[in-house]
Amino acid sequence: MSLLRLLVPLLPSVLSLLPAQQQAAREATRRLVLQIMLGTAAGIVLAAAVGFALAALYMALEGALGAAPGAAVEALILLLIAGGLVAPLMLSGARRRGHARPPQPLAEEAAAAASLLARQVERHPLASVAAVALVGAVLGELLRRR
Repeated sequence: MSLLRLLVPLLPSVLSLLPAQQQAAREATRRLVLQIMLGTAAGIVLAAAVGFALAALYMALEGALGAAPGAAVEALILLLIAGGLVAPLMLSGARRRGHARPPQPLAEEAAAAASLLARQVERHPLASVAAVALVGAVLGELLRRR
């Protein structure tokens, strides 16, 4: 809660840094920032609650089964929970891949990437030169250390 108490006084300063907006947009931004801050605080409290629940579960299992079997049972429970959370994500990814567009031939893909890169260099030439110089310096340093 102290983090939230520290962030709330900064809200007017953050809003004053935004470009001049209409009052409705400024109010919507203020509400959004407050929702994000409250959501973050709720997430921290939830993480602490989950930690305490896991500790209590381990202590109960340790008392009933012993240290090693209690840890094994808790690990199995956590594995099942994680599987239940990850499985829908994997299934939705498989569904999306089923509806994906057919793969392009390699030459067309390379031409599209080259065209995109050329447009980026045309739009931001100095940033492109700086990025290439940075990548070259990093690669040179990595190769030198080999």
